[in-house]
Amino acid sequence: MSTSIEIIRTVILIRKNNLEMSKYEIKEELKRKNISLGTSSIQKIINRNPSLLNTQHIKKLKSRKKRHIARIKAGSELKDKYPGALVQVGTKHLYILGKRFYLFTAIDCKSRIGFVSVYLTGSSLSGAEFLKEMVTFSPFKIEAIQTDNGSEYLLNFHKKCEELGIKHFFTDPRCPKQNGRVERFIQTATYEFFNWQDDLVDEILMIKEKCLEFNLMYNTKRYHQALGYKTPFEYLEELKCSNLVKGKVYGI
Repeated sequence: MSTSIEIIRTVILIRKNNLEMSKYEIKEELKRKNISLGTSSIQKIINRNPSLLNTQHIKKLKSRKKRHIARIKAGSELKDKYPGALVQVGTKHLYILGKRFYLFTAIDCKSRIGFVSVYLTGSSLSGAEFLKEMVTFSPFKIEAIQTDNGSEYLLNFHKKCEELGIKHFFTDPRCPKQNGRVERFIQTATYEFFNWQDDLVDEILMIKEKCLEFNLMYNTKRYHQALGYKTPFEYLEELKCSNLVKGKVYGI
């Protein structure tokens, strides 16, 4: 049974008034006008009338498909080259009173300077915000970072890397050992600090304050066997690197 001209005209009129309206919303609109028409028939009407197509939406989809991120691996020599040559970044779910937060973490492979911050979502927008905080905190220029292939490290995060002039390297899929230093750092943050905070509540600002407290403790008070039982702060001072940011005291 073919659709009547009157119904087709009604569908066209509804769609022209709002190109963002989906076939399901149009079906509901028709229903309120006592017109019964299936979504497949509505879609056929839209497809047969070019003026009803949302070309802006199509352009956005095409531009997203065109954006390709090259998954380049970091050279092994970068790990122990100098501070800022390679910073590993990772993410972990942090549950507080049954509520889930996203703990973003970063550690410099050479100096072991670490940084954590928490967010309500694990999106690439949160990843980009973390990257900005990390750069502000860092006492040296960050030249490259390494992440896994999670969605939080694509789109906005990768774009922010490009804006800041930071090289973005990726690990192989399902190979957490390649990001071993940040994986170990996540365990330290979880088991040596957050699991012992009895006064934590599910408020993002309070948890961020606890993150700052951990950053201070980890970088200035915790001794590291890999650094000859020095703190990252002490070890970095001994290195006397040329890429330290003048007048900056470890973001603290």
